[in-house]
Amino acid sequence: MCPALLEETYTFAACEGYDAPPTGSLEKTKQQIARMSTVDSPEVFGMHENANIRFQLQTSQYVLQTVISVQPRLLSSAAGGPSPEDEVRQKCKDFEESLPSNILREEAGPSSFTTLENGLPNSMSTVLTHELVKYNKLLTRIRTTLSDMQKALQGLTVLSADLDAMFDAFLTDQVPALWSSVSYASLMPLGAWYRDFLQRVHFIRTWVHKGEPNAFWISGFFNPSAFMTGIYQAYARAEHVSVDKLGFQYEVVETPVEALTEGPPRGCYVYGIYTDAWRWDPEKKVMADCLPGQPYATLPVVHFLPQPNHKRPSNYHVVPMYRTVVRAGVISSLGASSNYVLSIEIPTEQSSDYWLLRGAACVCALDR
Repeated sequence: MCPALLEETYTFAACEGYDAPPTGSLEKTKQQIARMSTVDSPEVFGMHENANIRFQLQTSQYVLQTVISVQPRLLSSAAGGPSPEDEVRQKCKDFEESLPSNILREEAGPSSFTTLENGLPNSMSTVLTHELVKYNKLLTRIRTTLSDMQKALQGLTVLSADLDAMFDAFLTDQVPALWSSVSYASLMPLGAWYRDFLQRVHFIRTWVHKGEPNAFWISGFFNPSAFMTGIYQAYARAEHVSVDKLGFQYEVVETPVEALTEGPPRGCYVYGIYTDAWRWDPEKKVMADCLPGQPYATLPVVHFLPQPNHKRPSNYHVVPMYRTVVRAGVISSLGASSNYVLSIEIPTEQSSDYWLLRGAACVCALDR
């Protein structure tokens, strides 16, 4: 029990109405408890007021998705609009017209896939190779299934169970399971997911054509954890140190990503990280509470610099980073999470307990 609880001025929360009962009879204590709100605000649990807004948004999205999923397929055609088959057929054509070709190694520039002076492969080139394989697999799956769907709608092939599920997903603006099974982690609806996918392919293709970028878009990676490992390996081979002795030192760079003319001598510049339940204060250069109505914010460019025997400074808070806003994943047999990437260290004026109650985190991609 907290000793301060016995004081008359003790409050359970910063918001009004959560004062400790005054010294007196049991009846007065019950009356004090009865005057407390029946619906607790987020501040009672140390959370920001945006937590309530996020809960309401999630509830609304769930209700709308449920309503859309139970709508009859023939509703639009009965009302004089296009039939579901026409809608799906048009989406297939739109996707096919904008779908980029596979990314080939033959397109690579002279600085894209390189080896070190000692003959070892460049770690970033290895990361790029793995990303190529995964993106080409997804591109091929999308191209094949779009063709199969159009043939099935024409009656040339059988509409299999997978294609039927893809048909329903197109109507409800969801990413088909045929695509998500070979895709990266994402919570976006189909339209936003496809636009984001095109940006990712463009990022990887530009890397192939022009070599390593000055700054890396963390959201553009299939596997951000492998990218982090690549940074460690590149530093270890350049400085001749053991990888298992390395840790990241993090520095927020105020220079916009567009103004970066070259990468750092060691480590990498990373952009595209979103803050969840906090924001970066550019004036004080510390963590700060997010603004009302804005649960997410964009973190400036961060310099990920490997450092031997790294120790976290006392005025820094460890912020976990996830691939999506859902802070849950599946642990593989190797101990790797399907969602958690790593934890970054950010300077703060508040205690770590304060940010733990706030639920401060970072994410690589939002759900919209």
